[in-house]
Amino acid sequence: MREILSIRQFTRRNLVILTAVLCLLMSALFLGLRAYLLEENRLAQYRRIEQQADSLSYAIDLYRSIVAKLASQPAVADFLALSMEDEAYRWAIQMRTLLPGSMGLGLFDEDGRLLGNPMQLRLGEMCVLDMEHYISGDTLPGPRVHRGVQGKEHFDVVATVHSLDDTPGVVFASFGLSTMQQALERITLPGQALELAAYDGSPIARTDRLGSQDNLLEYQVPVPDTDWVLRARMEIPPLGPIAAYLAGTFGVLVTLLALFLFLLSRTVSNLFVKEMESIHQLIRGLHEGETVSGLSPRLQETRQIFNGILELTKNIASYQESLRRQSTTDELTGLHNRRALKEAYAGLIDSVKSGKPACLAIIDVDHFKPVNDLHGHAMGDMVLKCLAEGLSSSTYEDDVCIRLGGDEFLVMLKEFEPSNLQHWFETLSQNFRSNLSSAGIAGASQCTLSGGAVALTPDLEDPGLALRLADQALYQAKQAGRNRIVLHSPASNPEKDHSSQE
Repeated sequence: MREILSIRQFTRRNLVILTAVLCLLMSALFLGLRAYLLEENRLAQYRRIEQQADSLSYAIDLYRSIVAKLASQPAVADFLALSMEDEAYRWAIQMRTLLPGSMGLGLFDEDGRLLGNPMQLRLGEMCVLDMEHYISGDTLPGPRVHRGVQGKEHFDVVATVHSLDDTPGVVFASFGLSTMQQALERITLPGQALELAAYDGSPIARTDRLGSQDNLLEYQVPVPDTDWVLRARMEIPPLGPIAAYLAGTFGVLVTLLALFLFLLSRTVSNLFVKEMESIHQLIRGLHEGETVSGLSPRLQETRQIFNGILELTKNIASYQESLRRQSTTDELTGLHNRRALKEAYAGLIDSVKSGKPACLAIIDVDHFKPVNDLHGHAMGDMVLKCLAEGLSSSTYEDDVCIRLGGDEFLVMLKEFEPSNLQHWFETLSQNFRSNLSSAGIAGASQCTLSGGAVALTPDLEDPGLALRLADQALYQAKQAGRNRIVLHSPASNPEKDHSSQE
C-alpha cells in the first residue's frame, strides 16, 4: 500500500530530492559551460584559420591580378595575333625581371603553341603540358604546382588575352613556392603551426611557432578560389583559473539556493495546508447543496480554483448544449447536418398532424461536378456557401435547412402551402445567383438549381420515405432540363436512378 504523507512530510522529502537534483544540475551546468567555453575557443581559432586562408587567397589573387594586367596590354594581343615570336620573347624576358618571385613567363597562342623557346623562357615540360590541357578546355585543379627541378619549385598563373573580337591566347607565368612560404610566415601567429598544401596533399610551405606539442587543436580549411588547403595546429589555452572560479561560484549558489528553498517550502506548506482546507469546505458545501461563505483564499491559484469550481457547476449544461449544436452543424456552410434530420422531421410531422401544411424539398446545384473539376474544390466550396446563404435568406426562422452531403441540401418548410413552391424556388434561385455574383464567381449566370419536393401528410412519418419521394421529384426536375423544381406526384416512377445527374 502506498504511503500516505502529510503536506509537510511531502515537502521535506521533496526538498531533499530537489537539493540533490539541484547539485547534479549545477554540476552538469558547470561541465556544460566548460565545454561551451572550449567549443567557443575552437570556433574562434577556426575563424582565425579561415581569415589566414583568406590572406593566402589574397596573396595568390595579387599574382593573378599582375598577370591579368600583363594580358591586358595591347602589344600582347598583337604578338599573339601576328605570331611575333621574337617580340614576344623579348617582352617576356623584360616583364619577368619586373615580376617579384617570377620564375617563368611566356605567351601561348589559341592553338596552345608557345611563342619562343621554353628553355629560354624557363618553362618546363609540365608547364607546357598543363597549358595544352588548359587551352583545350580541360579543367585542372589549381593553381598548378610543379616540383620537377629542385630549387625551382613553383606554381602557375594563367590569364586570358582578349582582343576586340577574338581571344588570341593566354599569358602564362610561374612563381616560386618561396613566395608562398613568405606569405605563410607573415600570417603565422605564436602558438601555431601552419602548412599550405596543394590539391594533391603535398606541402607547399610550412611554419612552426608552437611552444608545446601537447594538447593541440587541428584544423583544415580550403584556401578560397583555389584547390589548396591550409592545415593548422594550435595550442589550447588553459581553462584552469576559469574552471576554479566557476566551481566556487556554483558551490556558493547551491548552498544559498538550498537554504532559500528550505525557508520558502516551510512557509508555502503552512499556507497551502490552510488553502486546501478552505477548498475542502467549499467542495463539501457544494456537494451538500449549501451556500458556503466566509472563505477568502490568499493565494491567486487557490482563488482561481475556487472560481473554477463555481463556474464549472454553471457551465456543464451549456457545454453539453454546445457539443450538441456542434455535432449537428455542417462545418462548411453553418447549416444543420444529417444528425439533425430525425429530430427536425419529428417536429415538422407533429405540426402537419395538427393540421398545418408543410413541404420537404431537396435542392442541389446543376452541373456541380464540372465546377470542382475545372475550378477546384475551393471554388466548389464557395458555390455551396452561396447556396447556403440563399437558403437562409429564403426561409423563415421555423424552417430547417440541412446539408445532406456534397451539393445536396434538404429544406423543411413549416406551415408552407405547396402552391407557393414555385414562387419560393424562384426567390431562392435569384438569391443564389446574386450571392454568386457578389462572391465574384466566374460564370455565375450559368449556375442554376434543381429541386424536388413532397407535400407532407400525417401518415408520412418515415423521414426516409419522405426523402425518397423528394429525391424522385428531383430526378424528374433533372430529366426535364434542370433549373426548376418539381413537386412529387404519386404517378412518378420511384425506381429511377439519378445518381449520375448533377
